[in-house]
Formats: sequence, C-alpha cells, structure tokens
Amino acid sequence: MARTPGRWEFGRFYYPDDGTIGTCEVTPHGEFATLATVYLTAKGRPAHGEGEANARLMAAAPELLASLREMIECYGSDDGGGPIPIIERARAAIAKATGGTA
Repeated sequence: MARTPGRWEFGRFYYPDDGTIGTCEVTPHGEFATLATVYLTAKGRPAHGEGEANARLMAAAPELLASLREMIECYGSDDGGGPIPIIERARAAIAKATGGTA
C-alpha cells in the first residue's frame, strides 16, 4: 500500500469569523499539499484541544511507523521463547496502518 512519505507536520490553522468550524491541515513537510483536514470545533462548541491532539498524532504517524519497524527489526526475532506480546502488538499495529503485515 502506497502512502505519502514522511515527515508530516500540522499547521495552517483556519478559524472563520463566525467561530463555527475551525480546521487544521496535516501536510507533508515543506509542501503545500493537504493530507488531512482536522476539525477544531464542532457545532459551535470548541474542541480545539482534541482536534489539535488528533492532528499531532496524524503528523507523527510516519515516525511512529518507522520506530515500530525498527523495534521489530531489533527485538522481533524468535529466540525460542515464543512470541513477545509487545512485538506482536507492534506487528498488529503496523498491519492495521499499512493494510498488510509487518
């Protein structure tokens, strides 16, 4: 499954004058493309903290994926002791993120 290469960042906040729906864009580093638009407010109710947290998590996704892959490479070989639960969870998270296997 293809994806936009990291590093990603969040920025370009937009707050309309009426205060109804603010947004933040997640973009490839140094580019003007938009990967995702995160809503910072909902139905007139501020949700800035939650929306910003979601945007930060999305922007960190490429580094998180790379870190999990490095962890599996370093610690994921079966030494005869059976599967290591945290490595199995890392493999499952990678599969979920990539639509395949670790």
